Amino acid sequence: MKKLSILIVLLLLFSSAMFAQMGINTDNSLPDPSAGLDVKFINKGMLIPRMTQSQILAITTPANGLFVFCTTDNKFYAYVTSANVWKEILYGSGTIENLPTVTTTAVTDITQTTATSGGNVTTEGSATVTARGVCWSTTASPTIADSHTTDGSGTGVFVSNLTGLTAITPYYVRAYATNSFGTSYGNQVTFTTSTFTIGQSYGGGIIFYIDGTGQHGLISATSDQSTGALWGCYGTSIPGTSTAIGTGQANTTAIVAGCPTIGIAAQICDALVLNGYSDWFLPSKDELNQMYLQKNVIGGFANTEWCWSSSEYDNGDAWVQDLYGGDQGYLNKGNPQPMRAVRAF
Repeated sequence: MKKLSILIVLLLLFSSAMFAQMGINTDNSLPDPSAGLDVKFINKGMLIPRMTQSQILAITTPANGLFVFCTTDNKFYAYVTSANVWKEILYGSGTIENLPTVTTTAVTDITQTTATSGGNVTTEGSATVTARGVCWSTTASPTIADSHTTDGSGTGVFVSNLTGLTAITPYYVRAYATNSFGTSYGNQVTFTTSTFTIGQSYGGGIIFYIDGTGQHGLISATSDQSTGALWGCYGTSIPGTSTAIGTGQANTTAIVAGCPTIGIAAQICDALVLNGYSDWFLPSKDELNQMYLQKNVIGGFANTEWCWSSSEYDNGDAWVQDLYGGDQGYLNKGNPQPMRAVRAF
């Protein structure tokens, strides 16, 4: 029986090749002489390949006249090589066009109710990008039907400000770009709004700085640790101190190691145990500036108060800041000045 089945298949193939025609029907009729393939049914149709728009556009080097059905817009298309385009078959006027290409920027500057993202429109597709921005939701794959920004048009990088968020909540974000043929979306990124806010009592003091993750920052003690301490070791250089945010702890450690004098500003902060915490340090120049920016929520500063930072200017001077007026400068390490301890969280 197996040999007989194989023989029948071979005969059918030989017959098809010999006549170069094929008929598919239920009435055993011969194919029309003008047709290579003649399909005839009275209660059935014929299905051609069905694809989404993106799948059709992904076909490599389509043949002239290649015939498909687009499930995105429910239309038939044939490829026309001379025009390098998929033409709608019904009227010959519609074409499948490319949507824009856009990527999503990572989320930064996260607070309890706001965040910053954006994107980059790298190609406009087959028409000008008329709107771009980001959309967000507490569920995956947000669209422009959800909360979204509108941040200009055309190609290039853009910045988007997300507002009206809820604290301690996970969010999904996608950049979008719209042209006359539709809207495309970038990669999805996620973030969680911050637990913290500027001015919040936390960790033994007052939060005065929150970094871009929304989950970490700096806390100030609520009062000065000294109204007149020396920076210390005039004429001795302390290598490696920095002015940047996030370097105050390392600066303090370097000063204490390089200038082991009891009662100097860095040593007082390093030895401080306050409200159950013992990891206080003397803030860097830029950290001290953040304290000035939030002086009203921290409180306790005198009307004229130049405070020491942990950032050395040279072997004889160190950076200070007026926490009342905002000016920054440098003073001789041997001048007694106030200082305020901070800690990181």
